[in-house]
This record gives sequence, structure tokens and C-alpha cells, in this order.
Amino acid sequence: MSLNTSFLGKACMVVASDDSLCSLIATSLHQIGFADVLKSGILTEAIKFAASGIYDLIVCAGTDIDEPLDMIRRIRMETPEGVVTGPMICVISHMDVGNLSMMRNSGAN
Repeated sequence: MSLNTSFLGKACMVVASDDSLCSLIATSLHQIGFADVLKSGILTEAIKFAASGIYDLIVCAGTDIDEPLDMIRRIRMETPEGVVTGPMICVISHMDVGNLSMMRNSGAN
């Protein structure tokens, strides 16, 4: 991977209950240029951080569709309207067309 200058100065939050998965994603984001990457393994904590409105990108991850989909929905619904304006990305280890459709319909990019 190479450094992408368009990500410099951007803040990102990675939400995953699995610490290894969270660290892997955070490391990848650092490698492409994100300097400020917050890792959170607790969804209620992540919702409070998201409500601050300082994150340019939020990545929710899990081993199947249920966990990151729930994270995306709760962050969208439990933060004040208009606070989370940046993209939200779901990352899972298994993918099919139905899961992708559910992620998009929940507000993930």
C-alpha cells in the first residue's frame, strides 16, 4: 500500500469486538495515510465517540453480517441526526449479495 495524501489529517474510528480484526483494519488505515485511527471494541463507547462528529470515516467489522450491521444501525439511530456525515463501511469475512444489500439499506457505504 502507498500513502494517500487525501487521507492526511483525517480521523477514523474502527469498531470491532474482535481485537485482532480491529487492529488489522487500523493498521491498514494507518498505512494508507490516516494518522488518527481510534479503535473501539465496545459499541456503546463507539456511539458516544461517533456523536462527537469528529470522524471522517467509521469502519464497523465482524466475522459475520449480524455484528457490523447492528453496529451501523445503532450508530445511525443513536447519534443526533446529521452528526455522522462521513462514510460508514462494513467489513465482514464472508459476503454474498443479500448481505451486501442489507448493509447498503442500513446506511453503510
